[in-house]
Amino acid sequence: MKLSARAQFSLALGAATFIVALVSAKVARADTYYVEERGSRSYTTAFNFGFDVEGVADVSPPAINTNSAEGGSGFKLRFGAQIHRRFLRIIPEGGFSYTHLFVTDDAGESVGWNMERAFVGLRLGFGEVVVPMVYGHVGFGWRATTGGPLDPVPSSNGVTGDVGFALDFHVVRHFGFGLHIEYVAVDAAPDVPDWFAFGLHGDVAF
Repeated sequence: MKLSARAQFSLALGAATFIVALVSAKVARADTYYVEERGSRSYTTAFNFGFDVEGVADVSPPAINTNSAEGGSGFKLRFGAQIHRRFLRIIPEGGFSYTHLFVTDDAGESVGWNMERAFVGLRLGFGEVVVPMVYGHVGFGWRATTGGPLDPVPSSNGVTGDVGFALDFHVVRHFGFGLHIEYVAVDAAPDVPDWFAFGLHGDVAF
């Protein structure tokens, strides 16, 4: 299903409004970071902000003439709530990502694909100082091509999803950093873009 530019803008605006509302509601509370005691159990909750930078490797480049995509780079912004109990971290989150794939057209010129995604999902980690994490997201994505009418692969949009693994290090209170690798796909036909992303990330719990 291909949406009009107006519909795409409405979806993006709706996603942005949701994120802003989530942030505002959390910041407005006086107990943004607190500890609850339940018998012998204790856990903390906090607003979580994450930022990722990554390189990407295309999994299945299009086979239309000589148009091919090989790799690229991108970033992600993530917003959510970090629920931390001893040896366990649960982070429901939403966010936005941008990925640029370097694409070569029939003339040998670099034209590029720009992928944007709005998503929601969950991260689950086990540990305290060294924290292995698994995560996944679903959402909606857009592919914009910059080759003009001669580009055999059109701009498109569709459902998106990702699944990944991260290794986090928490050596300073309220701050974590680490490495990650993930598989991403956007159902933007034809020539559905999918890639592996790998890079660095950081998370701050307020």
